[in-house]
Amino acid sequence: MSDAFRDSFNQFANKKQQILSRLADTHEERIINTLKNLEDEIIADLTRLTDGGVKLNTQLAIQLRPNLKTLIEQNFLKEADGIVSEYDEIVKEYQRFIKPLPIPEQFKTLTKPDLRVINQLKILSFSGFEDVGNRFLDTIANEVYQSSVTGRPFNEMVKNIRGQISGVYQRSNENAVNRLVDYIDKNRYSENAQIIAKVKNAREILHTKYASDILGNNMRRYAGQIAQDSLMQFDGQFTLYKGKEAGITKYQYVGTNITTTRDFCRRYVNRVFTEEEAREIWQGSWRGKSGTDPFVNRGGYRCRHSFILYDDDWFTEETNDNIEEQTKVNQKVRKDQSSFKKTGTEKKLLDSSFADIKNDANNTIVKAIALLPALKKYTTNRGKSFYNKFNDELSMRQYTDQQKFAEVYRHEYGHRIDDNFLRYLPENKRKQIISKLKKLGAIDNKEQGYIFENVRTTISNYASMKLLNDRRRIKKNFEDNKKKRFNILNEKPIDEEDFDKYLIGVLKDNPDFPLSKKELYNLLEFQGNFNRVEMLNLITKTDIHKGLDDHMDLFMDYVGAISQNKVGFGHTIEYYRDFSTISRKYGFAVTDGHTSEAFANFIALTTEAKYGQSYLKLMRYYAPETTEMFEQMIKEMENVL
Repeated sequence: MSDAFRDSFNQFANKKQQILSRLADTHEERIINTLKNLEDEIIADLTRLTDGGVKLNTQLAIQLRPNLKTLIEQNFLKEADGIVSEYDEIVKEYQRFIKPLPIPEQFKTLTKPDLRVINQLKILSFSGFEDVGNRFLDTIANEVYQSSVTGRPFNEMVKNIRGQISGVYQRSNENAVNRLVDYIDKNRYSENAQIIAKVKNAREILHTKYASDILGNNMRRYAGQIAQDSLMQFDGQFTLYKGKEAGITKYQYVGTNITTTRDFCRRYVNRVFTEEEAREIWQGSWRGKSGTDPFVNRGGYRCRHSFILYDDDWFTEETNDNIEEQTKVNQKVRKDQSSFKKTGTEKKLLDSSFADIKNDANNTIVKAIALLPALKKYTTNRGKSFYNKFNDELSMRQYTDQQKFAEVYRHEYGHRIDDNFLRYLPENKRKQIISKLKKLGAIDNKEQGYIFENVRTTISNYASMKLLNDRRRIKKNFEDNKKKRFNILNEKPIDEEDFDKYLIGVLKDNPDFPLSKKELYNLLEFQGNFNRVEMLNLITKTDIHKGLDDHMDLFMDYVGAISQNKVGFGHTIEYYRDFSTISRKYGFAVTDGHTSEAFANFIALTTEAKYGQSYLKLMRYYAPETTEMFEQMIKEMENVL
């Protein structure tokens, strides 16, 4: 076997295994956390609509089923759709491996993307999640109906529903129980003997408390399992399809051996089989077996081993030469890339929109962008710009003003960083930064108020408690600031020539305001005109209007996201309500929409040289805790890059 191809083949097997393991881990984590959120939202909805069970009757129980269905769709199935869309990563890694091979004419189909087949396999995978959703919709709806018929106490019904969703891992009013659940979730894949023993002990405690759920027939069990198995099944079916289409008859069983690896898998890992040989072997029996189809079932439930295509004709000197030539091409492509490590349209738009940092390879945002894979889809439209994390699409409204286009592109790419940064970190670094951010954001501090222990897959989520504190501060001081604003505007001189002197006096009376007179004029100048009223509004933290200074939209949106539009504006309150709630305190609720919009604006504003420092000062002035948290986040991102 030629050295170059042997290295390439092994790299492919290892890289594919890394991708499968990373996706399986993050997908199960996302599903489990989504179910925690679903559990909270269903109970909150039932409590609200039945007045804590007081109004529950059979007619209302029947009417509640559509609400339950909507909550399952908006939480569980929405997350499942996003998960299945990421199966493209497996296909991309396969294409990267197959590209440099000197494929004989009869094997040319190996290089085709097969979008129709891929989509069919995705639909098949998603149907598994749908089955789980529909099954537990019936279970939960039946529990509500039976409770209305039998007069079951509301608290008992709530406990039963929590058990049906999460089993022994259900949320509880007891902090000790919730800590056990969180400990198991964080350490369920540990190979450390002491931690394994502690996890086992924690599970036994939970099973003792919720003895009726020992069998684990709950949504969490099936959803967590399918999050892993559907990924592996997609990979196996895609591999088999590509082999059959090309006439390849051999497959290698690959993966790693860990402490929980089945004896069956240890025996056959790295072995090469024909399809017929594999199917014959899989007719046998072993502990943990889940089925007889090697490409669907592998070693059994939750098995991480997989098959890769294998053909003797690939192991030739011709293949070796082709691999070496492709390596030279890849090196040239990397040389042509900017610090962002992107090509084509994405490189062009990144270079123009992030022009002030593009040549700084040590900039944290540059390195964060470089960490992410190439954008899957870029489109233009005549409506609103957006980033869709489920299909990795960035769509831009076509602005005639290039400055406006650049700042909105930075904003939308800020969303992409927020949605994907944690996903693409190695597991050890992901755990490192999450642990740090939870401490910085007081997410683990129960004294900070009730916190939803739901999905926190975006880095901005960890600022939720800081955002709540700033929102409270803005609303608490709003009336006093309005009086200050009234007095300042009331005394504003009519003659604009006298304004400069007046502004100096106002700034002197407000020493905590961070901008100088010169910075204010620079910020609020537009084509030779100055928005003087806006200068005074900024000082009083009360009102921000869209005026001549069009570039201030992102700052308005930053403050609006934090204050729920008490000050500033941008996205509507209805927009924020469409997202999952991640924290509650002071009678306020923060959703994923609030934190993600604030973070995207922070990225867009601070990566631009002309106004960046002025905006950073204003963000600290209006929302000191949120802004400080975002600054700390950037430092922690730097520590893991």
